[in-house]
Amino acid sequence: MKTLALAKLKAYQFLTSKFGGSVEDWMANKKREYGSSNAFYASYEYAVNYPFVLLWHKIRNNELRNIADKALQESGLKYGDRVFYDYVSPYGIVVSYSGVLQMRKGIPYVKLDPGQKTMKGAKSVRWHKGWKKIKE
Repeated sequence: MKTLALAKLKAYQFLTSKFGGSVEDWMANKKREYGSSNAFYASYEYAVNYPFVLLWHKIRNNELRNIADKALQESGLKYGDRVFYDYVSPYGIVVSYSGVLQMRKGIPYVKLDPGQKTMKGAKSVRWHKGWKKIKE
């Protein structure tokens, strides 16, 4: 366990020194330099640095996964639980959502019950601390 943490720390230090800060900032600057995201993603510079960007993404995703697992434990939820959330719109309309807590690539999502969609048409949403367990 210590060797994994040390490897992550060394990778993190290497990446911050290589990109002069965070990879997200470096990518945002390059996208502006190239004029668009697609132009930057098609560039040789991005192709050369892609393995490092991928490593940064994996490290960051693991951090987010750990934060999400800790938040789930604090709220007393586990994957497979039925949850609900009451959304109050800016116009004072209350919309109740309910669904099942699921994990996708380490990130908790709520798959909404059949017939429910968000205003944007999504059938699943990311979980947050506002979701509460349905007492059955």
